[in-house]
Amino acid sequence: MRKSQSSFYYYLLLILQVSEDVLVERVVGRRLDPVTGKIYHLKYSPPETEEIAARLTQRFDDTEEKA
Repeated sequence: MRKSQSSFYYYLLLILQVSEDVLVERVVGRRLDPVTGKIYHLKYSPPETEEIAARLTQRFDDTEEKA
């Protein structure tokens, strides 16, 4: 067990290998609800209602070019 500089203890480090295509899909599908601040994903965590879906916005940096 090691102590980090922020006084949190960590026990395990995980390294995930994910294809670039999957990462891009996750980024470009992400949407923000400006009313609640909740983050949705169009495929993996869609909004509960059409009202919420209508007001979702995409962050300027959630594009394929930025990913």
